[in-house]
Amino acid sequence: MTDIELTEEQQAILAQLEAAVAARPKEEDLEGEPMSDKFSGPIGFDDNGNPFPLKPTPRPQQNDAKKED
Repeated sequence: MTDIELTEEQQAILAQLEAAVAARPKEEDLEGEPMSDKFSGPIGFDDNGNPFPLKPTPRPQQNDAKKED
């Protein structure tokens, strides 16, 4: 990896990001089931940030048969 010189402001932001990543809980430390086990398929979020499964929208039927007049 190439070394890049960062400004003091960029170094401060990088330090904050590294601290946030180090402080976040590991998946095995989280209570309950992993999100991937709760819902299969697309997930939406309500106004409070709570996840919910999105209902699949039906695709329009395509008529591949040729119509003869």
